Amino acid sequence: MKDTTLAEMKLFFHFVIIAVWVSAVRCARRVDAKEQLEKSLASLGGSTHRAKREARRLSVRDLMGAGPETDLQVTGTSRTVQGTRLWKMGETFRGREVYDAQLTVETDADGDHVLDATGSFVQDIGEDTDGSVDVYTNEALDNVLLEFGDNKDLAKDVLVDLKIFIDENGKAFTGYLVEYRIEEEGQPRRPTAIVDGRDGHVMMKWNSMTTFCPDAQGVGGNEKTGEVLYNGLDPYCLDVTERDGVCYLENEHVRVVNMGGERLYNITQTMSYDCHNATDGINGAYSPALDAFYIGTQAYKMFREWYDMSPVTNEKLIIRVHFGTNYPNAYWNGVNATFGDGRGSFHPFVSVDLVGHEIGHALIEQNSGLIWYQQPGGVNEAFADITGEVLEHYIKGEDWLTGADITKNDDAVRYFINPEDNYISIGSMDDYINYMEPHETGGILAHAFYRLVALHGQPIKEAYRVFLHANKMYWHHMSSMKSAACELMKSAYDLGQPGDVYKQALEHVGIEVCDIADHVVGLRSNQTYSDIQLSNATRPVFTFGVPGEWTNTVYVRASSSHGDVHISISDKTWMTAYDPAATDTLAEGYSHAAFTVTDITLYYVTVTLSSDSPEMWNDVTLEAGFTCVAANQTSHGYFEHLRKENCEGRSY
Repeated sequence: MKDTTLAEMKLFFHFVIIAVWVSAVRCARRVDAKEQLEKSLASLGGSTHRAKREARRLSVRDLMGAGPETDLQVTGTSRTVQGTRLWKMGETFRGREVYDAQLTVETDADGDHVLDATGSFVQDIGEDTDGSVDVYTNEALDNVLLEFGDNKDLAKDVLVDLKIFIDENGKAFTGYLVEYRIEEEGQPRRPTAIVDGRDGHVMMKWNSMTTFCPDAQGVGGNEKTGEVLYNGLDPYCLDVTERDGVCYLENEHVRVVNMGGERLYNITQTMSYDCHNATDGINGAYSPALDAFYIGTQAYKMFREWYDMSPVTNEKLIIRVHFGTNYPNAYWNGVNATFGDGRGSFHPFVSVDLVGHEIGHALIEQNSGLIWYQQPGGVNEAFADITGEVLEHYIKGEDWLTGADITKNDDAVRYFINPEDNYISIGSMDDYINYMEPHETGGILAHAFYRLVALHGQPIKEAYRVFLHANKMYWHHMSSMKSAACELMKSAYDLGQPGDVYKQALEHVGIEVCDIADHVVGLRSNQTYSDIQLSNATRPVFTFGVPGEWTNTVYVRASSSHGDVHISISDKTWMTAYDPAATDTLAEGYSHAAFTVTDITLYYVTVTLSSDSPEMWNDVTLEAGFTCVAANQTSHGYFEHLRKENCEGRSY
């Protein structure tokens, strides 16, 4: 192996016990790595803990029961937060890659003991093939070109790679993975196929051009928004699954089901169409199904790109359209998002912000579990509306309206700027009356969110991150408006966001902001803190206690491998320390800041860290401390023991 580390050498070559398994069935077979590990430990390790521990010192090849012509090659390594090490491995047979055979092995930090394994590999490949083929490379390529109907002269970056495959009957064979690019045509493609090396026939084929849309088109939108042309060009592309000229509204993230006017729960079949134009237009909308599929896919992209998470915990986001007859609503039922075709004043309920709204309800259900009742329900509804607006911003830009695209006669269903404009909602707790319905009270936090972004200049992406964090870490079933707001303040602090603007936005909607001083992290003198994250917009804040009367100098040091860390020390709280214009700064600097104490009543200072870079730095270290005045230099200087107790020995 190239660039082999000492740990890798240990892992593969210094073991002494070799196990041999005799196959009962004389053919190749796919094996679950976890099951094979347990089988090996039981067979070789015996029953005692020490014996099993020694068995775990076997090489991965031996533990997996690999044959003499099979090898497992490390393709990547990583460390976990627990300190263990992960090894990603691929299987080869007689030097050829075994297609779709890889496993991940977990070892201790030194690579001495195998702890766990996942994935799968293939045993006894030699019983089915010796690695040779009866078909030449050119013939394999010609067969794929013929299958796709392509001209060889237009094929670019041709790759014909010999590998080991497993057919549908579980039999191993040697064949070719063939791929090339076609770009001269209107729709760029990357035809890919598996060719059987025994007779040359194409066993599987697909398009690997994952950075472009498949050849799927259609028209969405409605009579109010106008036609939305899904033409295969970024951003209006439909990432469908295409088979034999039929496009299925399904990909790795989203699946659309056409209820066809029914309300039956057992309708689960993926909707398909002829890849040119869907024919599910109804009630002034041209194709709610294509709209739902496009929006749902974009939602997944947003959550992955911005927040490194999935919007739902299910394997896929399932969106059901054409629910019931003229059903004028949409909902999340714990399993999927369902949309009716509307009636009267409403087009079908599929729009960017309404799809996002239902995803918001899913996030609530799968995290905080806020009940849909009175104040908790109002928080729930606000979060859903906010999620819809953030998704709308990601796709086409925010309009601070909910449901504007589906109404026929009105501007929208709900309004962020003036929630009262729909004659139902309120935008302040000052107007709250007990037993108000959640749709009426959702405007309170929704309007606060609007003010954060539009008036206080918080990036919508980062403001929503704070709401996501509150929903995941703090909100609970019965959070009231006030407690939810308090927990939003904690979330803003957790994520290095400005306390003053959140306080202003929440107080504007009539919510008294609680004091979260106890939530602010306190530093201990001369203790080093590591793994701190910051950027020019993410500013962690700490409090540091000093015995003012006994302290001479306060100093703070911070460092990062990425560059100089900016340090600001003030005597303000987190609520105001973020804004330099509103802060009485005691000291600031890069990498080091210090000041001489002149106010003997000073007992706490606030330390704020930031950088000049928009990129997140995650390796920042921080240390704060102080020096003490010399003996006999305070009003109680004649008590030497007091000076030591109140300064050198005092723990803050």
